[in-house]
Amino acid sequence: MGHQFHFVRMSSNAKLGGLPASTTSGDSCPERCSFRDGNGCYGESGPLFLHWREVNARKRGGTLAEFCKDIKSLPKHQLWRHNQVGDLPGDGHTIDTVALAKIVRANTGKHGFTFTHYDPLEPDNAEAIRHANDNGFTINLSAESLEEVDQFLRLGVGPVVVAALPADADKPIRTRGGNRITICPASLKNTTCAQCGMCAEPDRKHAIGFPSHGSGKAKVILVSGDNRETHYNEPKVMKTYLVSKGVPAARIVEDFAGLDTYDTCVRARRIFGVDRAIMVTQDYHEIRTVATCRMTGLDAV
Repeated sequence: MGHQFHFVRMSSNAKLGGLPASTTSGDSCPERCSFRDGNGCYGESGPLFLHWREVNARKRGGTLAEFCKDIKSLPKHQLWRHNQVGDLPGDGHTIDTVALAKIVRANTGKHGFTFTHYDPLEPDNAEAIRHANDNGFTINLSAESLEEVDQFLRLGVGPVVVAALPADADKPIRTRGGNRITICPASLKNTTCAQCGMCAEPDRKHAIGFPSHGSGKAKVILVSGDNRETHYNEPKVMKTYLVSKGVPAARIVEDFAGLDTYDTCVRARRIFGVDRAIMVTQDYHEIRTVATCRMTGLDAV
């Protein structure tokens, strides 16, 4: 049985600003997506939950052919969002290039855009994504860390987004590789997707960052430490440990220039946009760390 596709000509999602939008059943979602299975996917909670459940149960939506017919019927130059929730057609590891090609052809003359957690390091996936972006259907690569932002941008197969940012992030940041991450304007309530359109730009050189989403705004862990030498990487060690204990990698943000407590506190506030934090450190450092963070403007405990 193929995926189920649901389409509306005017979404009720306020962030989209009335754009046409689709939803694809959850069997399209890649296994590498760290948000699935209760780890922060906004399709598993909140307003989209009930709708997605109906699509997954085949009570809403239809076949790929019916979906493509809906796309073809859109006005010329229409901006539209593929997948409020769900992913590209595929088996969880590899994109279904035949099915994706049908969507790309149906989009001819329109401006569809979407996001994927399929691994672009897999050659077949990279080629499918590149072909779509070259032919007018914008597929954003969903990075799950700041390191992946740099890695995915180097591939040159499509624009990049990342959701591994603190829930209250509201300022642009730079990755370790010097790439700029612009906070999604619609997430900041400054505009809507219909007015913005950045995610539909296939040649965009900067990444777009989305503050953490999902019910209750899932927490993000900022690991900060010294990485002045290539053989000495404190944030990487901390992240590896947290992942080994079951913390989703997409919920861990690395700061490689926290050379001391003061730098960590200042950078958390100025670079990563953190306003409130629970500090985790050694007992010896605890009182000093909290005091330093409060001195720099962080609401820390």
